[in-house]
Amino acid sequence: MAIFDTAWPGGREGFSEIALLNTASGQIVPVKLNEPSELLTTCATTGHFFTESFGPGDESGRAEYDSTGKFIGDSNSSLAVYSANCRYVLPFIAINGHGPADWAIFDATSGAKLMDFPWRDEPNSDSQWFSAWNPHYDNLLLTGSEGAGAAVIDIAQQKILRRIPYNGAPVIFSGDGRATVTIREQHIVFDPLPNDSLK
Repeated sequence: MAIFDTAWPGGREGFSEIALLNTASGQIVPVKLNEPSELLTTCATTGHFFTESFGPGDESGRAEYDSTGKFIGDSNSSLAVYSANCRYVLPFIAINGHGPADWAIFDATSGAKLMDFPWRDEPNSDSQWFSAWNPHYDNLLLTGSEGAGAAVIDIAQQKILRRIPYNGAPVIFSGDGRATVTIREQHIVFDPLPNDSLK
């Protein structure tokens, strides 16, 4: 399934309608959102998708839809940025495009906070922003930092597995999730992750 935004309301940012494209059959299902949103995330395990919603006083929450686009409901929780198999989750603020902010990692079932990432707006700070979940292994994610470069973090062990100094090149996970990929000295470099971290 691929999701595309297809309508944008006047006078505010975000999108108000999306299209669900089944890439196998070519079927397209239009979905009108309950309210415009700038953010959309999915849980691969359930097929549900989530958009940012706002309650009274502009408190951030989430709207949930099933895999067919049927609206399920609103929640005060903004936890909606799921790991590959939806075991862990981040709040929408972790992917907010309006600048860095405090964020944390939570257990998706219990809601327990597992790791905290406060933002300090100071020169040479090692504050980290969220970059990406590993596409296959729930316990791994990438962060970025102007001062400390990218980092691969193992949530299960609650430690940094690898730091990748910033050299201007992007750092991503390989498609199979077993390595990080970046560019060094004009070459694409795959750095394998430790086997005991692939859980």
